[in-house]
Amino acid sequence: MASRLRQIAGRMSSGPRGAGIGLKLLIGAGALAYGVKEATYTVEGGHRAIVFNRIGGMEMNTVLAEGLHFRYVSAAASLTLCIH
Repeated sequence: MASRLRQIAGRMSSGPRGAGIGLKLLIGAGALAYGVKEATYTVEGGHRAIVFNRIGGMEMNTVLAEGLHFRYVSAAASLTLCIH
């Protein structure tokens, strides 16, 4: 009886064959979704945004109009200004 319980427990701990690949794909999809969420920002109507790079400072001549924009550098942050 004890050997049979060990055998059942051994089968349950290994899991199904595709569980490892499925878990890796799920983690990868979550990381991709988080990256896309963090890389996009919206400038609302009636506002403008400037790009501020934490390493080099403000990028002159870069004023973004309203709409959806993407950050391409992790050190960049956008500052939204009201232009009423």
